[in-house]
Amino acid sequence: MKAEDIRRWLPLAVMAVLVGTAFVMAVHRGPAWGALVAAVVGALLLFSLVRHQLRATTMDNGEDSRTDNGRG
Repeated sequence: MKAEDIRRWLPLAVMAVLVGTAFVMAVHRGPAWGALVAAVVGALLLFSLVRHQLRATTMDNGEDSRTDNGRG
């Protein structure tokens, strides 16, 4: 498995483990624990989405790709 494949699938695998943990905690420890783990999962997912969006809108040289910076 290549490093690029690992970087692509690792966040999804971590999220799957955390969602499973939230379910198990909710069933065995009570809804408060499940809600706590679900909140952590939500925060991580939001962070991941924001980071991905920032990467998508920034070019390699650091310029904002949404504008042409005055170039035709």
